[in-house]
Amino acid sequence: MRVEAFPLHLTCRRNDKMLSILHADLTQMKLNLFRKLRQFMTDSPADKSEVQHMDATPKPAFNHPFFGTIEPVGQDNCYRSEVNGISVLFIDLDTDQLADYLEPVIPLFSKLTQIKDQMIAEMLPLKNSTWLEDGEPHLTKGEFDQLVAISHISVFEDRSSVVYYNDHNIFAGGAIVSSVKSNHVYDKSEIYG
Repeated sequence: MRVEAFPLHLTCRRNDKMLSILHADLTQMKLNLFRKLRQFMTDSPADKSEVQHMDATPKPAFNHPFFGTIEPVGQDNCYRSEVNGISVLFIDLDTDQLADYLEPVIPLFSKLTQIKDQMIAEMLPLKNSTWLEDGEPHLTKGEFDQLVAISHISVFEDRSSVVYYNDHNIFAGGAIVSSVKSNHVYDKSEIYG
């Protein structure tokens, strides 16, 4: 079995609000495998059959005209793809309704520049008012824009999404994330970490 790592960012949601974000360099599959192996070591027959079942039913990757190859991540209906260098994680993707799920997500990618601009409008004043180091000059919109790039996106079952940014530690190591509603309208940006 070969397991490849990529940064997996999970967002816990409750009542359509983000509660926390977990940044990890382990895929969900690695975490599940570790749990299953630990259970297997207890010598419980039920646990052994669970491990055998996990290995016997791998989910297939599939291709999409826009998203390209969509690969499974773990056993929890999560899939990964890449669009224009941006990693996309689909959370709770129902493969039985694939076309119905993916097609309405495509317009999100034409709105990423607008979403980033709205994030900058919200976060730049915060940076300049409370997050400057001693002697650090105020950032201009252009400087902020150059420092921040979209790294990946998580798309949820309801087609709402969270956009994550590489931000060169603008907020002392905190990550900038933007919530986007299911109709691809910007909601808000926050700092996590």
